[in-house]
Amino acid sequence: MAIVYDEAHLEGYVREAVRASPEHPVLVDSFLEDAYEVDVDALGDGERVVIAESWSTSKRRDPQRRLLPVLPPYKIAPRHLDTIRDMTRRLGLKLKVRGLMNVQFAIRGTRSTSSR
Repeated sequence: MAIVYDEAHLEGYVREAVRASPEHPVLVDSFLEDAYEVDVDALGDGERVVIAESWSTSKRRDPQRRLLPVLPPYKIAPRHLDTIRDMTRRLGLKLKVRGLMNVQFAIRGTRSTSSR
């Protein structure tokens, strides 16, 4: 993984990635600067989704992506928690998850967006 800020670095990274593993695709995604990542664990049985009320947060620009489990959620507005819980449950139910699931969100400013 690399964070690139200009076209020259992007071209170099893609060239190296294709050389290293030509049979695998290269994922290009937009990076949210100054966002917090929220990592949510949940468990589904195909009909219900239970969210483990243990949350991991980190600043997205942290190159090591050190996620620290936090209980209760740290620096997360109640409205964002409600959105995250709702979206996690809806994803698990729609996908009919049976077993563990992990959803990563990014929060920047007043918006909550799903990361993966």
